[in-house]
Amino acid sequence: MPTTTLKTIRQKVAKNDKSLPVMVYARFLKKLLLSNDQPEVGTCWLWIGATTPQGYGTFWDGRKIRSAHKWVFEYAYGKCAENKVLDHLCGVKPCANPAHLEEVTKNENSRRGFSIATCYNASKSHCSHGHHYDDKNTYIDRRGRRSCRSCKRETNKAWSQTNANHNS
Repeated sequence: MPTTTLKTIRQKVAKNDKSLPVMVYARFLKKLLLSNDQPEVGTCWLWIGATTPQGYGTFWDGRKIRSAHKWVFEYAYGKCAENKVLDHLCGVKPCANPAHLEEVTKNENSRRGFSIATCYNASKSHCSHGHHYDDKNTYIDRRGRRSCRSCKRETNKAWSQTNANHNS
């Protein structure tokens, strides 16, 4: 994916690119603050306009309210592929630099997540009943969550005993 900078977006506007109205572009630029240099990916384009409760920038594109990072990604690279979402490589939710965004699956985006719950649960070494999470005692359930085989065995055994009594 080519690197997109504000300069390349300005050049598209200067060439009278019909895909981006000048007024929308000007309004978008007013809501950016270039800072927070990330060593791996470069300068973040911090969104200082309206945000969602989760911290993502929102922007009126002239037709509807859009996520700022999605809007600029679509302008720079085209629409995000179906069944894909945008992941902030810099880990900064209000960043709208399209060079900091990567199309990934929802599962991959969750695995890369920085949320407290994700980090907390990933650091657990035991289930809530004290069984070790290791290769032999752990499986991934149909919802994609880590589960304890010992607890599942005990649950199945209790269910079988309860239902055996009802069937007699």
